[in-house]
Amino acid sequence: MVNKIIYEELVKGIIREESREKLVEIIKDLEARGAQGVALACTELPLILSGRVDDIKLYDTARIHAVKALEYALE
Repeated sequence: MVNKIIYEELVKGIIREESREKLVEIIKDLEARGAQGVALACTELPLILSGRVDDIKLYDTARIHAVKALEYALE
């Protein structure tokens, strides 16, 4: 389901609320199984998700890498 949303919608610039709701449902299921955070390890996922879902922190890995690269470059 996640790949379908990424490749059939997000990479084409299509942002659908029902797809966001499905991703939130998946994240809540992960939380119920003990997840404390979720890595948004695809550059398109932050287009539809950001910040938090309930108590689950969402980590934008592209942003994290960019910030660390900038910090390293400025040392």
